[in-house]
Amino acid sequence: MNRALLLLLVAGCEIGPAIYIERSGDGEGEVTSDPDGLHCGDDCAMIVDDSTITLTATPGARSQFAGWSIDACASTEPCTLELTADTHVTARFELASHSLTVMRSGSGTGLVRGPGIDCGDRCESSLRDGTEVTLTATPESGSRFVRWSGACEGMQSSCTLRVDRAANVVAEFGRVVGLAVARTGDGRVTANVPGIDCGFDCVHSFAAGTIVTLAATPAAGWMFAGWDGPCTGTSPTCVVTLDQTTTVTASFVQLVTLSIQLAGTGSSSVRSEPTGINCTPTCTAGFPPGASVTLTAVPAPGSMFVGWSGACAGTGPCTVTMDAAKDVHAESMKIGTLTVTRFGTGSGTVTSSDGIDCGGLCSKTYPAGTVVTLTAQPAPGSTFVGWVTGCISTAPSCTVTISGTTAVTAKFDVPPSPSCTAFVTQSENAATFNTRLTTPNSMICLGDGVMINGEVKLGADNITITATPTLLIRFTSAGTAIHTSGHTGIRLTDLQIGGTVYVDNNSSLYVARSSITSSGTAIYASGTASVEVVDSLMEGGSEAAMTTFFGASLDMRNSTVRAREFAIIIGGPGAPSTVRLDGNRFRKVATTSTTKSPLHSNRTDNVVLSTIANSFCNEGTSTTDGEFTLPLIAGFVTPTWSFYNVAHTFQGNCP
Repeated sequence: MNRALLLLLVAGCEIGPAIYIERSGDGEGEVTSDPDGLHCGDDCAMIVDDSTITLTATPGARSQFAGWSIDACASTEPCTLELTADTHVTARFELASHSLTVMRSGSGTGLVRGPGIDCGDRCESSLRDGTEVTLTATPESGSRFVRWSGACEGMQSSCTLRVDRAANVVAEFGRVVGLAVARTGDGRVTANVPGIDCGFDCVHSFAAGTIVTLAATPAAGWMFAGWDGPCTGTSPTCVVTLDQTTTVTASFVQLVTLSIQLAGTGSSSVRSEPTGINCTPTCTAGFPPGASVTLTAVPAPGSMFVGWSGACAGTGPCTVTMDAAKDVHAESMKIGTLTVTRFGTGSGTVTSSDGIDCGGLCSKTYPAGTVVTLTAQPAPGSTFVGWVTGCISTAPSCTVTISGTTAVTAKFDVPPSPSCTAFVTQSENAATFNTRLTTPNSMICLGDGVMINGEVKLGADNITITATPTLLIRFTSAGTAIHTSGHTGIRLTDLQIGGTVYVDNNSSLYVARSSITSSGTAIYASGTASVEVVDSLMEGGSEAAMTTFFGASLDMRNSTVRAREFAIIIGGPGAPSTVRLDGNRFRKVATTSTTKSPLHSNRTDNVVLSTIANSFCNEGTSTTDGEFTLPLIAGFVTPTWSFYNVAHTFQGNCP
């Protein structure tokens, strides 16, 4: 009920005092009375019968009671009045106020500002309900704003909130440290987090404690040399924990160029250690200044590496110090292989002036286009039939031009046995027998049971002594049984000889299907003599079963040697000596001698030793009996020797 209406109701009436209630402010609320009668949400009035009245103000939602307008009621508590006349009272309602508390956290420092807010640490402000407030976080030097929490959220520096209740806001500041990247040389440094890309951005600030991985990438023609500062070493990556302002230096050095060029008619590849060079036909690579680079040339099949030039020399691996740019030339040539084979019923050798010296199968590598002349030499008792591959000729010499793999085959045969020129049917002494040995190209045939006693001396070339038809013939002597000096083509077949066979002074001797047993040495060859032994037994009673001295050569095949100590001694200076042992059986006789190598050398130079598929065994039953053992040869063996050793068998006890 408004005031005007109330006045009309009471006009002209004799009544008590009236109370008039007005409401002001932007809030909402209600005024009630005791005694009851007033329920004012707006302006209202009431005639009071009693002189005392109590007014109570109740604010509405999101409002607060601000107070009464009458002096008698100065607080916001219920107001009791003694009415003696009409009374006017105003009740003021305002929108509610809420507290806004702003706090700072973190390891850094900063300010938070807004309406009524200017905080370095903590502050509070009372704001009317519904007020929109924008807070701004400003970090101080060496700090950064991290995030809002509480009534504000996010990582932006400004936050806007509507105050409709009491609110707490926390602004977190963190400490900031700097990372600076310096470079020497040409290269780039990047990081796994935004901010560093040096080349361009070389300085950036990060939150303290940030873990940053830096990566160094050299420019073309440069290499990464290493880190300085909190990063060390030469790994291209480095992990830094930023707990303070940090400077990292990345060093790059310019590479020195190594150039390889391949030359010649052949083909090779060149590789380097450390890696970098792996090339045909021309390649380059960069290496650190001062680096040692080892180059190795690997010829392709059908080629031979000739040698280095430029910064390298020689034919072996070459080490280059990269103190400046270097050029290296690697030359190769095409090569071919010459293979020489013998066959036929006879034997012989094939030689050349440049190193071919073959019995059996042999080969040698030559530069492509090389002209090689081969010479065939039949062994005693054999003839050279001719060349059947490579050269089609019966001449003893063959000339071939090397191209790829070149094969040459020489045929040697044993000629038909000549007819006996003399028959010996009764035993006789050596002096008598020697008179039969003065005619060249003779064949002396011995009958059953014939024994020749004393030293037999050959007096002419191409003499054959043989037994027919059985091995019941013996040459016996306390020392030398048979001696040939300066005579070639001597043949001993199907004989039993007791004593030493002595061959010297360029003689050549062929022994087949015979046994030679001596208390000394079975065969003693010296003075560039040559001896060929096939399918025979050699047994010596002294230091060695067989001896070659002063350039004498020995070719023994498919024979048996029984030795008390060494099987063969190679000794003495002189012309080149060749020893070929193929498919023989070496037996160590049971004696009290010590363990021995089968072969022994007293010579230090000019020896060619070829041993193929021989077997070695011991006739004794214990080590005190003496036994053959490795190495194959003992004594004086020097790098001037030539070896060809294949497929030997050490059997232990003889079967």
